[in-house]
Amino acid sequence: CTMVPMRSVPHRVVCLLGLEDGTFPRTQTVDGDDALARDPVTGELDLRSQDRQLLLDAVMAATERLVLLYTAVHPGNGQERPPSVPLGELLDALDRTAAEPVRDRILIRHPLHPNDVRNLTPDALASGGPFSFDPAALRGARAAADPLDRPTPFLDAPLRDAEPRTDLALADLQAFFANPARAFLRQRLDIATPGEPDQGDEAIPVDPDALAQWAVGDRILRRLLAGTDAQAVFDAEPPRGGLPPGMLGARKLDEIGGRAAQLVRSTEAFRAEPAGSVPVDVTLPDGRRLLGTVADVRGDRIVRVSYSSLRPRARLAAWVDLLALASAHPTRPWSSAVVGRWGGGKARAAQVDLGPAEAPSAPADLLADLVAVYDAGMREPLPLPVTTGEAWASAAHRHKDARWPARDSWEGKRDDRTFAENRDPAFSLVLGPASSFDRLAGAPRPGEDPDRQGNRLGAYAVRVWEPLLLRERTRTL
Repeated sequence: CTMVPMRSVPHRVVCLLGLEDGTFPRTQTVDGDDALARDPVTGELDLRSQDRQLLLDAVMAATERLVLLYTAVHPGNGQERPPSVPLGELLDALDRTAAEPVRDRILIRHPLHPNDVRNLTPDALASGGPFSFDPAALRGARAAADPLDRPTPFLDAPLRDAEPRTDLALADLQAFFANPARAFLRQRLDIATPGEPDQGDEAIPVDPDALAQWAVGDRILRRLLAGTDAQAVFDAEPPRGGLPPGMLGARKLDEIGGRAAQLVRSTEAFRAEPAGSVPVDVTLPDGRRLLGTVADVRGDRIVRVSYSSLRPRARLAAWVDLLALASAHPTRPWSSAVVGRWGGGKARAAQVDLGPAEAPSAPADLLADLVAVYDAGMREPLPLPVTTGEAWASAAHRHKDARWPARDSWEGKRDDRTFAENRDPAFSLVLGPASSFDRLAGAPRPGEDPDRQGNRLGAYAVRVWEPLLLRERTRTL
């Protein structure tokens, strides 16, 4: 019951629950319609003072035992939580009243979970503390104590193909090659990958990081490509709050805006034709259809301009779209151009040209092989992170040792701040947090490594990236 009806009735045992800070004593919300609350005077009802008196009455009503309970540790993250103010004052009064401090003797910290080892030790029952005979809790305690020296596989064996196998969307194929582990979790298992919630930064951006600068540059570039007046674009950026104030922001805007304007000027020649979208409907060898739409098509060329640097993901996405177009409309000489930043501090614009996709293999055959890789990736997570895979394939394409550049891309360099792909949430879920390069690579299965790369990562990387690298040409603008 509440403390109100029986607060002064003596009992052998009085037990009070829920004395957490923020819960007890009660808080009184001021109501705008309460005329008395606008001008409070002494003697009016005060819930907090009333609860303190109720606690004192309940304490004095205990004749043999007094049990006061509050949540001292957050059950989710283990963070310490203080008792309520009246309960803390009671503990202080006991320490001052007794001959020696008694706080440590009367405070009993109970386990928060049934599989806590303190509930399952042989002396737990003899000592009068919490105890349990639950065999499931015992198994949980033993599993928690196991150091797990060797990582366990995410799947015991590859899954069977989904029945029936439906038509394939081009967007799903693109999502797979952008991140095979995340695509397997979402498309096959219907599992959302964990991620950090977006939290707005309330501090003044004195020194914006690379991501914040990219957001400003991408926004400027998009508006310039759309034909918006340059002065209007630059005038609109400072009020958004993404740049430092004053002259610091003006210098940063000149730097970012100059890069965006360079990209616009460098691509004027092949942006003369209007951009459009081309539908894709390709019949695959197994009878399924690849359906979708390819955007940013100008004439017979896919043209994509980005403020980002020329990352492997953008190049591979353009390659997949190019194969889809060439397979759906084989009579037209399709090609692709991806334009982005190139180099370090004073980055220049660079263009990656792909195509034509013909010779030595037909586009339909190359597309069918990528779909076969996709089907394998829907049975199990494939060791094919996009940046690490490109690092391996590029080194192998130049007949160099591919293990070291791929390892640096996966695990990160000690003296480099670039993102290590083993921290990706999806790959961390299927391979373990910050997994090693050897765990990613794995031993190839029979018939999986015709190019003799020596591991599954290399086998799939060369299979996906080698046709692209044979048809890729990069030049600065």
